[in-house]
Amino acid sequence: MALSGWCDYVCEDVRRVRRNPRASLLAVATLALGQFLYLEQSLVERTRQVARTAIVQNYTADQVVNAVLYGSTESRDPGSPGYLGLSTANVSATIADPTANEKRLVVVVKGLQLVTFSPFLPRQMKSLPVRISIPLETP
Repeated sequence: MALSGWCDYVCEDVRRVRRNPRASLLAVATLALGQFLYLEQSLVERTRQVARTAIVQNYTADQVVNAVLYGSTESRDPGSPGYLGLSTANVSATIADPTANEKRLVVVVKGLQLVTFSPFLPRQMKSLPVRISIPLETP
């Protein structure tokens, strides 16, 4: 199919959607859900990646918080916004039960304000809490 033929095919689909208000409503609702899922999944993936790196590199709790916020273990100005607008109040990292045989690194991210651009969702929403718990292996 030539490029002009493909364009005609897509343009016809766009015209068909414009004539059908239900199809337009479905497209907007799908984009709203996609935006929410993308933000949630990127937050989970960032937290998981930092937790896995932290157990290998033996990060302290403060270094884990900085890595989730800024992508670096170095501390920054407390007023500077972190990843997706996170602040230090949203992220906590603890080493659970350091006296037991199995130590665990627990990273919790909660209370992140998500801004949505959909007419179907509230403008401000809080993300679901993310809790990643990984066992530590000490040499």
